[in-house]
This record gives sequence, structure tokens and C-alpha cells, in this order.
Amino acid sequence: MPHKFWKLPLRMALAPLGLILAALVAQPAEARWFRAETPNFIFYSESSAEETREKAETLEKFDQLLRMFTAVEEEWNGPKFRVFEVDSASDVSRRFHGLAAGVYYGSLRGAFAVVPRKQVGFHRIGLDPQEVLFHEYTHHYMLQYFPGSYPAWYTEGFAEFFATVRFLPDGKVEIGYPQQRHVPFLTEPGDWIDYEDLMNGRVGATYMAYAQGWLLVHFASFNQPAREAIAAYLEAMRDGADAEQAYEQEIATLDWSLHGAVRRYYRNDEVPVRTAEIEFEPVGEIEVRELSEREADIALVYGRIGNAYGGTVRSVADDYSDDPQAQAELAHFLIADRDYDNAIEAGRRAVELDSDHVEGNAMLGAALVLAALESGDAGDARWAEGRAFLLRSNRLDPYYPPALYYYYRSFPPAAAKPENAIAALEQAYRFMPQNYEARTALAIEFLGQSRFDLARLMILPVINSLHHDYYELFAERVFEQIEARNSDIGGLLADIGELDKPW
Repeated sequence: MPHKFWKLPLRMALAPLGLILAALVAQPAEARWFRAETPNFIFYSESSAEETREKAETLEKFDQLLRMFTAVEEEWNGPKFRVFEVDSASDVSRRFHGLAAGVYYGSLRGAFAVVPRKQVGFHRIGLDPQEVLFHEYTHHYMLQYFPGSYPAWYTEGFAEFFATVRFLPDGKVEIGYPQQRHVPFLTEPGDWIDYEDLMNGRVGATYMAYAQGWLLVHFASFNQPAREAIAAYLEAMRDGADAEQAYEQEIATLDWSLHGAVRRYYRNDEVPVRTAEIEFEPVGEIEVRELSEREADIALVYGRIGNAYGGTVRSVADDYSDDPQAQAELAHFLIADRDYDNAIEAGRRAVELDSDHVEGNAMLGAALVLAALESGDAGDARWAEGRAFLLRSNRLDPYYPPALYYYYRSFPPAAAKPENAIAALEQAYRFMPQNYEARTALAIEFLGQSRFDLARLMILPVINSLHHDYYELFAERVFEQIEARNSDIGGLLADIGELDKPW
């Protein structure tokens, strides 16, 4: 019989980047790349064909497991989640500006994770590659099905809790296995943050926010009174309370100390692991094939953030000048680098090679629109030209979010946007709720319509990220206007180009 699970309080929002840790340098291996496509995923790996199939199948089972825990029955029909399993953590870090064991990004084109094939770190303080992948996918899953306004310690703690799920050879599943790398930090009493400070929002991006967030989620998962209290706390935040108000309302009023209970839970070695027998649904067809060198080179440059990895993107575009996807990838990179003139050239090459290329048309349209925006001229002919290519991309694929989002952007900031442009933005958000550009733009639209509560719910996930960057700086401006009930969005629309940096 299927195992009956307890349900966790799971309405939450997550950051565009996952668990950030120091990376170890490793030498690249000879690459034979395989691509496995399942109903929900596209998985690229240097493993063997069979190993690639098994990893993709395991990710499908992990998705089913999350659905069982969160009672989600809704089927997803947006872009498939892509996984790029590269050789090592140093290879992960090359694909964005920083150091990471694994990276998750809610790109407009479709969310993806870049994870290492090799262990990160050593023994108990190391990271198993599967843990990295499960952590990153949990972020994606929760923002896809449970968008809302919740604190970063919870979003990271929840991802850490599910990261250690283990699928055993006998078909059983192990849930709640301790995060070994957190143990040294939690063992030192002086390192602990009082949970009052953590849950009041007084603590920023510290390692202890990960470690104690994981421990608190673990405690609540196996302790009903704590689970009910934290569910009420999260529900209060979803309904508009800030972290301090939610804490005072739901946690401070308890007749027992949450901080003390969690400390005892850890100190007394009460951290349990649950083993369950689960009847998984058939995963469905999994198509696995080895990629040619050309296919691999072009496919693998997708997994990057912003204008990182530029040397490789340019090299691929030069090597495959006759391939529209290679030119579209170059245009995408140049847009992120704000080199709109060359992005337009690359986009034109893509559509010259294939006039029906969805991404080629979208990248060309986006580059033209952003160049017009940069000119500051509402009469710039590139507004209309870009819009035409975006409309063509949308006709070719109505479900491609970049064409929808940049169609919305294809009207000068000061101009009134037609209803179909607002509808296109809302549709882009529905397809990619993990994407901060679409989310922030929609928050601004709601603000301009004086729909302040909706605008607040839309923008808070951006602000609540543990990874502070320019997204949040811009989002804080939006939030200040929401709190002030100021629906004059002219200044925000004039500066919305700040959102285009990493796209």
C-alpha cells in the first residue's frame, strides 16, 4: 500500500540561486555527453547512457515524492526543467559569477540547474551530487506550485530537508537523514542564532540560517505542535504580516520555548530518519541518446547565468556559424551583456538561417526592444520591428515565455500598454513563476492598478531571498511604493531595464 504522509506547511517562495558553497578545482574529463528526456525533465550528463537514464528516472521519482508530501496533483505544461550535470563544482562556478556547489536559475527560457557529477568536499563535510540536485529542484518545485511570501530560512531549510532523501536499493525511501555538513556548526553552542531573531527576520545570509533552518524544518516535520505553530506563522506571512508580526502572533504566544525545544531535539540525538515504502507511478518513456559534439557544444551553453561563460558561448557561435540555435545562444548572451547592437546581428543571423526558429525570433525581438529602450526615444523604429519578431515567435510557440515577456516590454515605458500586453506578461509569469524579471514586472503592473495586496505578494519572494543582489535592491523600491500605497509607477518603469542584467 502507498505510504500515508503527514503534510507540511508549504506555501513559499524561493531564490533564483541555490546553495552557495566554496568549490573545489578539478581537471575536466573527456566528455561523452548523453541526453535523457522524461515527461518533466531534460537531463544532460557525462555519465554513461544507463547512468544518465537512472538519474533522470530518480529525479522523476523525487518529483513524485514532493507531490505526495505537498498533495499536489496539478500537472505542469510549461518548459521542462533542465539539468546540466557537469564534471565538478569548479565547472559549475564557471557558468555564473561566483563559487557554487550547485546553481539553480529560473530563466525566462526555462528553469535549469547546474550540478556536479563528483562529490564536493570531503567525507562528512562534503556534498553528495544528488543532494545538490535535490536541493536545487526543491527550490524550483516550491516556487512553481507554492509561490508566496515566506522567509529565506524556511525556503532554504525546506530544500535542505529534502536534499538528503535517499532511494534505497530495496525500493524503500529514507527521509530526514541528517545534513552532515551542518553538524560541526550546530555542535558549537556559541554559533547558534536565537530562533526569535531568525524568525523575526533579523538575520541575513549566514551559514547558520541554512543549518538552523534545516533543523527547524526537520523538527517541525516530526513534531505536530511545532508543525502547527510554524504553519500558522507561515500562513500569517502569506496573508500579509511581516516576519516580526507573524512571530509575535503565532510563536511568541506559545506556552513553550521553540528555541529550547529545537536545541533539546538536536542535543539529545532525537533527529529521526523515516523509512517508507512508496508505490511510485510509472515514470513514463525516457528517451536517452548520445549527443554529437555539435549537439553537446550548443546544448550545454544554455546552462549559464547572465554574461558568464562568454568565451565558450562566443566560441560555439563561431564554430557553428551555420546553426540558428548557436546564433540564438550568442544573442541571448549579448543581451545579458547589454551589447544590443551585436545581439541584433546574432539574432538576424539566426532567423536568416531559419525564419521559423522560435528562439531566434524571440532573441532578435528582445534585442531590438532593449536597444530602443536604451535609446530613450519613444519613436524609435526598433520598438515596432522588435514587436513583430516577438509576435512571430509567439505564433510559432505560444508557450515560450521570453516572447510573451518581451512583447509586454515592446511598448515605450511612458506609453499605455494594450490589454493583450498585460495578458502576455501574466501568461509569462504563469509559465515561469520562478523568474524574477516577470514577477517584478507584474508586481509593478499591479501597483499601477492600485492592487497593492497582489503587488506585495508578487514582490516579497524577491526581497526574501538569502542571496542579496540588484534584483532585491530594485524590488525594495517597488515594495516601498506598495507600502506607501503610491501607484505612480512612472519612475519604476523608467528604470525597469535594471532587470535585464542577468537574463
